[in-house]
Amino acid sequence: MKIELNSYQLKNATLRQLKNIRSMMLNIDYLIELEKSEIEERKKAALLLSKVQLAYLKLRTIKLADIRANLEQNNKELSKSITSLEDALKVSTKIVNIINSVSNFLSIVTKIIPISLK
Repeated sequence: MKIELNSYQLKNATLRQLKNIRSMMLNIDYLIELEKSEIEERKKAALLLSKVQLAYLKLRTIKLADIRANLEQNNKELSKSITSLEDALKVSTKIVNIINSVSNFLSIVTKIIPISLK
């Protein structure tokens, strides 16, 4: 049985996950694998890293009161996404799988804070 996080805990868990993603995407092993990828995958990864950084900075500076309703509305989906992403990143070294996992996580985060990079 999973305990539902309150808004404060969920915001912090999301921040922690965004920070972990950013660190992983700047890790030398990831970057070496990325260099072996097709140009389109490298472009997607670069844009994704920008989105992660923007989401992290926005979420870090926004007041909890301004996003509490969005956090509560998306609590279950975001909590599940955090767990799924953690699991996916533990077992996957394929760039395409990492990009897909991070993209799915960001699609939930953008329901809480808007990110306008395309």
